[in-house]
Amino acid sequence: MKVYTYYDDINLKDQVKLIELWKISWRSRGFTPIVLNHTHAKQSPFYNEYVYNIHKIYEQVSGKNISKYGLSCFLRWLAYSTMPEDNVIVCDYDVINGGVDVIEYEYKYSKDKLNMLYGTCPCVSIGTPLQFGDLCKMFIDVSYSNIKNIQLLTKERGFCQYHDQEFFVCNKDLIKEKINMYKDSTLKCFVNDGKSGREMLTHFSYHYTKSYIDMFNLDKFNGKEVREVRVELIEEFLKSINCI
Repeated sequence: MKVYTYYDDINLKDQVKLIELWKISWRSRGFTPIVLNHTHAKQSPFYNEYVYNIHKIYEQVSGKNISKYGLSCFLRWLAYSTMPEDNVIVCDYDVINGGVDVIEYEYKYSKDKLNMLYGTCPCVSIGTPLQFGDLCKMFIDVSYSNIKNIQLLTKERGFCQYHDQEFFVCNKDLIKEKINMYKDSTLKCFVNDGKSGREMLTHFSYHYTKSYIDMFNLDKFNGKEVREVRVELIEEFLKSINCI
């Protein structure tokens, strides 16, 4: 079974190393990890219209131009929509597989709804290419129809951006008929003792890494950037489960 992630080189440090570790973790559990990029998104006939409207919506919500990173957050879903499989597993490349085998995900999808495995956090999702394509249309149609409410919510909640995750947070009641957002038992997004969750997927997000540093205040991380520490944490994690 294939698992997809998305990467565009937008000058963020340590991403190539992070992707290699991601591949190792998923391959060790029997998956075939594949990295998509901008060229795959461009294969969609919806590409030009999509990018134009993402820029326009972001400007209306935030009053600013969307960054390269912000655009990539939206483009990944369009890239996923161009894949040939009926059942597609997609995730961020900082979601490391600590022990979840293919059999766990073979039937964990629905022809009726796209599944997001950690609520409004879009770090792991399972669906069909058609569902990912419909999601891209929702990004546009729902955002335009709910733009005033989105503007209020982003201010109230202190969002400094309107990326895909903010879309899910601001519009979850409007999209729940088509998207199943829940917390799956195979995924752990925060490990508060540095040990639990070793047989699950663990999301080594930027937020998680920073929280880990602050919580344990380890001398070996002093002076290091969060992205650098994240790679070290993942390497330690994979060594602890004899994956590298």
